[in-house]
Amino acid sequence: MINTGEAPAVSSAWPTRTALIVLGMHRSGTSAMSGVLAQMGCDLPKDLMPPTDANPKGYFESYKAYHLNDDLLASAGSSWDDSTVFNPGWYGSPRYPEYRQRAAKVVEEEFGDSGFFVLKDPRMCRLLPFWQQVLADLGVGPRYVCVHRHPREVAASLTRREGWSETVGLLLWLRHILEAEAGSRGKPRTFVSYDMLMADWRGTVGRIGDELELNWPRHPDNAASDVEEFLSGELRHFRAASEQMPQHSLAFGWVARAYEVLERWAADGEQVADHAELDALRAAFDEASPLLGLVALENRRLEAKLAKAETTLTAARAEAIGHAASHATEQRNRGAAEGLVAKLEAELAATAKGRRELENDLAQTRSAFLQRGHELDELRQQTERDTARIARLSSELETLRDELDRFEQRHERDARHLAQMARQLAPLIRQEFGAVLDGKRAEETVARLEREKAELALSHSQLEKRYLAASEEVSRVRESAVAEIAALRAERDDLKSLEEKVVTTAKTLEEKVVTTEKTLEQKAAELEAFRQAIRTSTSWRLTAPLRGLSRLLKGR
Repeated sequence: MINTGEAPAVSSAWPTRTALIVLGMHRSGTSAMSGVLAQMGCDLPKDLMPPTDANPKGYFESYKAYHLNDDLLASAGSSWDDSTVFNPGWYGSPRYPEYRQRAAKVVEEEFGDSGFFVLKDPRMCRLLPFWQQVLADLGVGPRYVCVHRHPREVAASLTRREGWSETVGLLLWLRHILEAEAGSRGKPRTFVSYDMLMADWRGTVGRIGDELELNWPRHPDNAASDVEEFLSGELRHFRAASEQMPQHSLAFGWVARAYEVLERWAADGEQVADHAELDALRAAFDEASPLLGLVALENRRLEAKLAKAETTLTAARAEAIGHAASHATEQRNRGAAEGLVAKLEAELAATAKGRRELENDLAQTRSAFLQRGHELDELRQQTERDTARIARLSSELETLRDELDRFEQRHERDARHLAQMARQLAPLIRQEFGAVLDGKRAEETVARLEREKAELALSHSQLEKRYLAASEEVSRVRESAVAEIAALRAERDDLKSLEEKVVTTAKTLEEKVVTTEKTLEQKAAELEAFRQAIRTSTSWRLTAPLRGLSRLLKGR
């Protein structure tokens, strides 16, 4: 199979078997949602993951699917706690058909011939294109229940369980929800929050049924006692729903924007207009994730080293206290124990210092990324405004051209009319002026009229040249501006340098836009002056009878 770097296409035929895919980050209420769906009539996997202290009610997910997803991530050099982009080239590797067959076997073993089951594992957020193809192979139609929880609650839960910093948990939350949203977009899906489920499970179940066009096997009234007993034991150690997400760092800003969109969708339904914002967030996160991933990895390494040092220090202190029971032993070993304690304390201090330095570097890097994103947004908005202004000026130029064409047509029509009148009046003119004008005066008059005619023709020619030159200049300016804008857009996509390059590019664009505006205004003024000159000129129209007389006198 050729590696195209893209997820495989999925068959569009709608199958008769239905799977409810519960998507959400770890510690986000996906287990509670799956348990409620099971009470409403969905089949659960046969080999369920056993309950733990973190989830005493159970996880309601397939133990086999969990192991398969972990193996799949490892085969791609990733893991469940990796916030970087999943390698798209994996879909073109020999591992893809291998895991596709394994996954199909897992579904058959776990659900048999079930026509309505729930499939849930937070890792599926990262592997949605893979599972979509597997279900299509089996003739199963997925419908998605996207569950989210306040990101700071999720991060706090992970900190308690894994000992991570809050930033690590927030980045994982962002990666899971962005991948889940992008992978399920355009397919039957609904968005709900953990708070909604806990506050009003009936309304949440009813909304899921309405938006996914499902009729539940069990009526909510019939399932009420089982659902309420199940949810009554749901433990919730962290609450942050009333807090506003701070935006003092790059990660917090991205997470806050994504959370606002999900909350809005859970309350009012999905809005297509928000897709562009989520796409922009995902693109920015993908670009920054290699660096953020390295920082998070180094942060975890330092935390582990710090924990190890603290454990060793505690053991050393306990050992020193134990030695104090025997004075003789204490005298012999006191110096060595104190030296070990001092050494460990020095290592602990050095590790803490390294961690602080790393956090400072991370804060500077986040600030630089956030500043760069703001400046690129401003540059894009200014470029769009310049493009609109050029289009408006071009439209005005076309209008001027049309007016000039109509004026010239009217001018030619008037000239023909005056020439006709001159021919009709020629006999009368000769009678009236024949006694007065002698041959010499007639020749002088003819000569003077010829000179005026030549001057008018030259003036008209010069005006036409000025108009053509102005039109060409406007076209060149517009093409130059469009080329500059296209170049700036291409340069924006390739920007990998520091903040100074973005500032320099923005200043250059501003100067060129100012120059373009001045040039366009100058050319527009010249065109307006030309139009007014044509409209106010009387010499050409008034001398038309004399030009006709001149031609008649020459022919006399």
